[in-house]
Amino acid sequence: MHRFPWVLVSVVLLVAIVLAGCAMGQPPAVAPTATPEPLGPAEPTPTPAPAPQGPEPIVKGMEAPDFALVDLDGVEHSLSDFRGQVVMLNFWASWCGFCRAEIPDMNVVYDELADQGFEIVAVNLGEDPDHLRSFAAEYEIEFPVLTDVDGVTVPLYSVRSIPTSYFLDAEGVVQVIYGGAIPEDTLRSIVQSMLEQ
Repeated sequence: MHRFPWVLVSVVLLVAIVLAGCAMGQPPAVAPTATPEPLGPAEPTPTPAPAPQGPEPIVKGMEAPDFALVDLDGVEHSLSDFRGQVVMLNFWASWCGFCRAEIPDMNVVYDELADQGFEIVAVNLGEDPDHLRSFAAEYEIEFPVLTDVDGVTVPLYSVRSIPTSYFLDAEGVVQVIYGGAIPEDTLRSIVQSMLEQ
C-alpha cells in the first residue's frame, strides 16, 4: 500500500531526465589541497593571471574552426577537406536517445542529396571506435563518422548538449545552427536552400 509515493517519485524523475535531453555534463571542480607554509613576514599577494579565454561562441557567418580526426577506418580527415560542399557538422553520441532518433532522417536526406554536393560529417564524442563500427552498421550509416575520443572539438565548438548540428556552406562558413534532433523535413529544407545559393 505504500508503493504509490515511490511510483510517483520514479515517474517524476524519469520525466525530468527525458526533458533534460542529452546534456553534456561537466565534471565537478576539485579544490586543490593546500600545503601549510611556515609563518613569516607577510608578502604581497601576487596579482593572479587573467583566466584563459575560451574560443568565441560559434555564430552564423563565422568560419567553422578546422580540426582533424580519424574515421572508423582510421583514416584522418580535416573539416577543411569537405570544402566545396554543403556540410552538416553533427556532434553526437550513441548513448544519446535524441541522437539515435535523428539518424534515420539523416540517412534519408543524405541518400537524396549527397550527389548534389551535400555531406554529413558526424563527430562522435568520446566513444570507443570498435563500438561505433558496430553501431554504424546497425544504423546503416553511410556518411563519414569521425571519432573524437578525447573531446577536442567540444571546447572548439562550445558544445553544451547533443545532438547539435552546424550547417556550413561551400566556403566553410556557418549558416545555420540547430540544437536537438532534427526532423527529416527540416533537414531537407535547410540543405536544399543552401544548395540553391
